[in-house]
Amino acid sequence: MRRFIYLVDIQNTSPSGGWGYHLTTALSEVQYNGKTYIPAPLRVSEAKFRGTESVSFSIEIGMAIKHQIPNLFSSLILSDLIVQIGELNLDTDDYTLIARGQVSAVERTKDVLRLTIQAFSPLEYDFPPLSFSSLCPHRFCDRNCGIVLNDIVLNVTSYSVSNDLYTLTSDAFSASPYPLKGGVVEVITEDFYGVYIIADHSGNKITLVSPFTAPATPPLKLYPACDKTLESCQKFNNVRHFAGFPFIPSINPVTSGFKVDD
Repeated sequence: MRRFIYLVDIQNTSPSGGWGYHLTTALSEVQYNGKTYIPAPLRVSEAKFRGTESVSFSIEIGMAIKHQIPNLFSSLILSDLIVQIGELNLDTDDYTLIARGQVSAVERTKDVLRLTIQAFSPLEYDFPPLSFSSLCPHRFCDRNCGIVLNDIVLNVTSYSVSNDLYTLTSDAFSASPYPLKGGVVEVITEDFYGVYIIADHSGNKITLVSPFTAPATPPLKLYPACDKTLESCQKFNNVRHFAGFPFIPSINPVTSGFKVDD
């Protein structure tokens, strides 16, 4: 049985850019050709054709907090972004290019990044309609996920703000049964509206990505986050809706043999 994984490279080719982002359908990080590929839920569309020539395809990336895509797409020229999808044979280390193209459109929701890509050349290989991953492919709080966002919101009225405006402290944070890292703080008053992404959560403290600029200390709404793992799903008591494959073995006993412990 042939063992293989898919590798996805997103490269910024602008003169002022130079960053690259590398994803894989493997269950753990993969080192290949000097790059580190990070596990992510990936879904690739079937390619669109004009006659026999491939025109475009799209790829959806589930954005768990541990592999956040750089938040740079709004300031980039999309034509500077090149996406390449390949197949890596784990037995022979042979790499096969499946598709390569230029990003023509970007759609982003809270949990999914969708890239539409204009193919550089006709595609000779079929795309996997869905790549298996240890992470759940569902969008957080959609109908497939099953969690109702308003049921898990955390209302906080008593807290303090650090002098640098990046850290909030409250006993309510440590009492939260849900993971807050990667979540959102929302402030709504008659004269002010603000949304702040939670970069970290430890005990009774949360650290924000941007400074907390709300006047005084108005009531907060905290929306938890999900990193798509089975452990997080258990915290939400929502395992029945979990659609990842966390127990797929990374080694195939058919090709690698069995090891019997003494």
